[in-house]
Amino acid sequence: MLDLQDATPPGSIQLDESDSDDDSDGEPEASVDVNVEVTMEYDIDFPPPKPGPEWTRFVCISDSHGQRFRVPQGDVLLHAGDLTRRGKISEIRSTVASLRHPYKIVIAGNHDRALDPTTPIETLKQSRELDHATALNLFTSPQARASNIHYLNCETFQIPSVDGRKSWKVYGSPWTPWYRGLSFNYKKDMAQEIVGDIPSDADIV
Repeated sequence: MLDLQDATPPGSIQLDESDSDDDSDGEPEASVDVNVEVTMEYDIDFPPPKPGPEWTRFVCISDSHGQRFRVPQGDVLLHAGDLTRRGKISEIRSTVASLRHPYKIVIAGNHDRALDPTTPIETLKQSRELDHATALNLFTSPQARASNIHYLNCETFQIPSVDGRKSWKVYGSPWTPWYRGLSFNYKKDMAQEIVGDIPSDADIV
């Protein structure tokens, strides 16, 4: 569980000393102070309250593998990989139906074969269970967008803060180190390129 607050006083501009060189364009760059609270363990029946009404709460989960379980309320649900056990569209559809938070950010994992366009399709049964376009549509259709479901594949999405003063930039990537040839695996020679794609101004990676 991650709680974030924009701690910059309203209307203030803080200058970074590194931006005071003579070659600057004369425009001061505003810096943002952020308060962060991370909660790793809590009673699901009595989760800790948000530190304040202006804080944005991210409820972070992963590896649900098609199972449903109770999660605390929050402003944003961030599912960081392995929505499914076998990567089937039916499992993805079930997971999508269970997402109830105001904003939902979803990132694939190495079990989510239908979301990986490189997954080989060898039989008619697999074409029904692992069709990439069908799986992706569950997250990118107008209905998904209307439900505030946002699928990230090496890209960012900005979540407005609760108090409306800023947006939290979230970067999501499904890539994980190579393991038994599962989905979204990368080898060592790809690591630098993958890391290099992470924007330096992301608030959550």
